[in-house]
Amino acid sequence: NNAWVNIANIKDNATTSYQITGLAANTNYKFRAVAYVTDGESTAYSSYTSALTISTAPAMTTGFAITGRDSSSLTLSWVKNTSADGYVIQPQVNGAWSNIAVLKSNATVTYKVTELDPNAFYRFRMVAFKSHDGTKLYSKYTGAMSGYTAPAMVSGLKVVTDSENQLTVSWSKVDSANGYVLDIYKDGKWTEVARYKGNGTLKYVATGLTAGTQYKFRIKSFAVNNSLTIYSTYSSPVIAVTKPAQVTGFKITANGSNSVSLSWNKMNASGYVIQCLKNNEWVTVGNIKDDTVTSYTVTGLTANSSYKFRMVAYATVNNTSVYGKYTAALAGRTAPAKVTNLTMTNRGTDFISALYGKSNRKGYFPLCKA
Repeated sequence: NNAWVNIANIKDNATTSYQITGLAANTNYKFRAVAYVTDGESTAYSSYTSALTISTAPAMTTGFAITGRDSSSLTLSWVKNTSADGYVIQPQVNGAWSNIAVLKSNATVTYKVTELDPNAFYRFRMVAFKSHDGTKLYSKYTGAMSGYTAPAMVSGLKVVTDSENQLTVSWSKVDSANGYVLDIYKDGKWTEVARYKGNGTLKYVATGLTAGTQYKFRIKSFAVNNSLTIYSTYSSPVIAVTKPAQVTGFKITANGSNSVSLSWNKMNASGYVIQCLKNNEWVTVGNIKDDTVTSYTVTGLTANSSYKFRMVAYATVNNTSVYGKYTAALAGRTAPAKVTNLTMTNRGTDFISALYGKSNRKGYFPLCKA
């Protein structure tokens, strides 16, 4: 308040230093000193020294903590120090502290330390600084703050289709992990389906699934340190599809002389393949890429001939198709060819004689229209 106040009376001329406490951080103060000598009840004072202006250091930064992590980085954060110009971040390496970052704005309140090892222990501290007349004044260091990085992300995630209701999921071992968490995406949400303690289990068999249905899986690893469980980031999801069920309702609905029409029930699939047995080999005669189509006509057949047909449903994901079971072979026959060269050869009052070309049929049915 523009008034000089006594803060100490040092009664020993051998004392040459004094610590003044209770001051405000980052504040300019002026000091002066005077010597005195006492003779009995009389005290004589020297002249005062010139005023010495001194600034206190900034306050120690608060709220220093680890607020984010992955397998190769830790994110540090703190509360803005309004009494500082910036901050210095230090890690402890092999027992020694060293600078890794000098942040020249007190508005910066986070810092990401990168190129770290997975599931590794690290210690950090920080100090604030303020510049006065070209000199940096440093606050007290924060207490050392420590933590672990996350284990490495799981790689090699893949899914193999086993059957209509089963998929096998596998992944690569993560040496820095203590276990894994596997999720499945169905019914519009991610659900944990398996949690393994120990990093040696590398496979999961998903059962009770729906035929011809797509499923997504993702996985993350975890490590436990000092009762704290730390998780890696999730792997990218992998999509797989179960095999479709065997087609039902497969039947012949019409026979032409050169064609057979087939129908079936709609299945949970991406499409269907229809095959015909020719020369003792099954040959694909139709590939229907729409599961809503439930009929198909096979053409180019020989009249009045026996054929066998079968079909299978398939499901496609990521340009890869999986097939269900083929139906049982369905036997059918084409109709005979149309009668040709029908001509009248003779007639009487009560008869007409006709001639027609021979056809590969078992008989003929003359018809008369009056």
